[in-house]
Amino acid sequence: MSACPEWLTAWSTFAVFIATAALWIFTALLWWAARNEFIATHRPRLRIRNFTADNFGQVVVRVLQFNIFNIGDSVAKDIRISYAYLWTEDISDVISLFENSPRNLSVGTPIEPGDISTQSVADLEWEKQNISDKEIFYRCGRRFFIIGRAIYKDRLGVDRNTGFLREAEISKIQEQGVTIERISGFKKVNDSDYEYED
Repeated sequence: MSACPEWLTAWSTFAVFIATAALWIFTALLWWAARNEFIATHRPRLRIRNFTADNFGQVVVRVLQFNIFNIGDSVAKDIRISYAYLWTEDISDVISLFENSPRNLSVGTPIEPGDISTQSVADLEWEKQNISDKEIFYRCGRRFFIIGRAIYKDRLGVDRNTGFLREAEISKIQEQGVTIERISGFKKVNDSDYEYED
């Protein structure tokens, strides 16, 4: 019985090596794809809800507050919110303000699945102007809007975002025999370019 030629043994060993390496690479690619698919389908999902306004006497907003809910399945990190708000009769004014010179807010801690983060934004500029609440209200318009976008990262470092555009609901109440108007809540504005969920 003749011995197997050395070149055949060498090629057989090389072929086994190539097959093993290909199998390892294929398995690694499958694992990577499965991991990314799992993270993509079990990712964070932030929702901006429960807008409230702190009023002082008349319909003047000094402090805006809202909650950020993570209704997803994993932690949301590096959360940044850009926003703008304005008293105006024309909604395009607040959209233009948001697109050209938004304010920015950084949420310091990640939000775990099922958790809520409460954020506040304040505007003290009106207090410095020494203008009465009533003058501000009628000078700036009878509608109040807040617009913004929350940008955050999932575990893969992929940027996600959700947008919000809300209009204040104004109600009249009696206070010490005087009828005044206050912000009673906020409603969504039907504009998919700015009011959307990722």
